[in-house]
Amino acid sequence: TNQCGSSIDQVEVEVRSATPFELGGPIELCTSDYPYTIIGPSGYGSYIWSIGQNQLGQSKDLVVYGPANYQLVAYDNNGCEFTDY
Repeated sequence: TNQCGSSIDQVEVEVRSATPFELGGPIELCTSDYPYTIIGPSGYGSYIWSIGQNQLGQSKDLVVYGPANYQLVAYDNNGCEFTDY
């Protein structure tokens, strides 16, 4: 306790960051290539696939049935967010 009656303590802060990922697009596919599986990155705590505002799934990989601009948001175990299209 200091002279003002307040307690002083030290805090240690650890900054963690995950490795960003790249899906590797764009990918050119023929109609005969569908369904096609987009492989998401390993090692993240959760995943959200979408096209615009439409959520498509929450697994690491996504099976697609046609062309679109697919987006993946992956969260590491610390809650950090990473996005790729």
